[in-house]
Amino acid sequence: TAGRYPWTVLTTLSVKTLDDAKIVAEETHHHDARINFMALYELEGAMVLCQAYKDGMQPPDYNWFVASGWWNEQFLQLTANSAVCPCTVAELQRASYGLIAADRGPMLRTEEVHSLSGRPLRDLYDEYTQLCEAFGNGVGSCNHQWAGYFYDGLWLIAQILDTYLVQQNNSLSNLGTLESRQALYNLSLAVDFYGQTGRVSQWRSATGTELDREGIVLLRQATGTPEKAFGELAYRTA
Repeated sequence: TAGRYPWTVLTTLSVKTLDDAKIVAEETHHHDARINFMALYELEGAMVLCQAYKDGMQPPDYNWFVASGWWNEQFLQLTANSAVCPCTVAELQRASYGLIAADRGPMLRTEEVHSLSGRPLRDLYDEYTQLCEAFGNGVGSCNHQWAGYFYDGLWLIAQILDTYLVQQNNSLSNLGTLESRQALYNLSLAVDFYGQTGRVSQWRSATGTELDREGIVLLRQATGTPEKAFGELAYRTA
């Protein structure tokens, strides 16, 4: 396909133990795999990076991509110097330098207005952050990375029900039937708005068997400090 590189998958392995991580490093070396993708939790990922370091495979000669939804900013400090990750923070930082992490897009904090609620995205972000930071009298865990998806999801449902019940004048008693389920599903495919997580628009695959949505993918790169390993690299959409 034009604009795409013809990738060749050299090997696929799973990692649960330190021995598994050693095998991954050996296979990476054996295949001379210079671009590697991990869908692992941060501990298992760090185990692999540690073994890669010990085998002399370091950036920029060897490059790593990760699905980073499970990786904390402090993953270097959290995983180094353990029985299953016997590397220092400095060694692990060297092995992971330049690593590119793909993650769900964050809550947007711009002057654009939410298409359905009519509120500026910046105001929504600031309100969520203020309430989140006040949790547990200000000492509780604050993480609202999913809040934007919940917010947009509720508005998506509200828009569908408004169309079905109000605009199309269907009875509430119709809900729960097979016909209404199909009708609501079809309506969901027609919804298209700009929300807290970017454009919210769903579509079916050519075969009609898969469903996906337009949205923002956050790309981060491990070029920071042990306390804050990732820096924002780019936002990308489909």
